[in-house]
Amino acid sequence: MSSGFAVASFLLIDDHEVVRVGLRLVLEEAFPGAEIWDVGLLATGLERLQDMAKPDLVLLDPGLPDAGGVSGLQAIKSTHPDQPVVVVSGVADPTFIDRCLSLGALGFAPKWIGSEQIIACVETALAGRVYRPEPGEASFRETLTPREEEIVIFCAAGLQNKEIGLRLGISDNTVRAHLAKIFKRFDITSRADTKMLVERLGLRMDQPSAAGQASRQASP
Repeated sequence: MSSGFAVASFLLIDDHEVVRVGLRLVLEEAFPGAEIWDVGLLATGLERLQDMAKPDLVLLDPGLPDAGGVSGLQAIKSTHPDQPVVVVSGVADPTFIDRCLSLGALGFAPKWIGSEQIIACVETALAGRVYRPEPGEASFRETLTPREEEIVIFCAAGLQNKEIGLRLGISDNTVRAHLAKIFKRFDITSRADTKMLVERLGLRMDQPSAAGQASRQASP
């Protein structure tokens, strides 16, 4: 499906190569002849923005190894205030969406939406309008079970799998299995990312204290 827009240029900033490849394919089909650059770190993206003519749009992952949360967006806007940016994220909590849009992002695209919605987001941003995903597209917190919430909060607090297991009365292998599912579901790659995930989902770091004691008596 080809877009009606003239030849456009894009800079993709995402540390997952498979995501960059997927976005590139979608953009190449929708915008024939588009110039597309992709990098895996914010620092590299900022260097590229200094060295090139301003791209029509930056597609930014907010979970980069060198810039978590809104810090990447803030860095781009502080050095290139007129640069249009769309945030493409594996976590689309409404509060986080609002935060990104308030900081100047022209759109927010959850990573799990289809190519047609991605194109709609990009076209809206290229037209200078703000794209916000529909509530159904952005609702993702319900995919965390109560047990997963406990585990991810403990992980964000710095506890290791064995410590989490002892607190919840489950094995460290069970903890590891839960975390593997959470990492895949929310497209995060390290234990450090769980702190940002907890913040985005609006979870309280003290929640497991009471729930964890009850969990010791329950099976996983």
